[in-house]
Amino acid sequence: MRKAHPCLLLATLAVGCSAPPTGAGGAEPTAGRSEAITSATKATAYPEAALISDNQGGQVVAYCSGSVIGPKVVLTAGHCVVHFTDWDILVPYNGNQKVHGSNGTVYDYTGGGGMEDPSQHDLGLVFLDAPVKLQSSDCRE
Repeated sequence: MRKAHPCLLLATLAVGCSAPPTGAGGAEPTAGRSEAITSATKATAYPEAALISDNQGGQVVAYCSGSVIGPKVVLTAGHCVVHFTDWDILVPYNGNQKVHGSNGTVYDYTGGGGMEDPSQHDLGLVFLDAPVKLQSSDCRE
């Protein structure tokens, strides 16, 4: 059995999704409270981090996070791929690169009904129309 690359494991754990912000001025609503983040690593340490706008019919309907795992491939959650038509990707800690993806696939994930099926893998890939050039990071073979 082959050992999984540590960067791929980290990327898989970092994937998430959210609805578009609804606060005034496009800011995320915070309910007026803030808490300190402690013992954390700044996201700037991860040049492969990606912010994803999930589009349907030319409109952004959700936002997700992901990781660039190849020059033209972003790993994200399956629920961030399955019901969308295309994706706008921002790689903020790698030169603020912006790319578009017009094709995606999921691994045995069908989604549905607002409930996630624990027997399905919530993994998705977005294939980019143009490559992203990653700067070096601590993840080396």
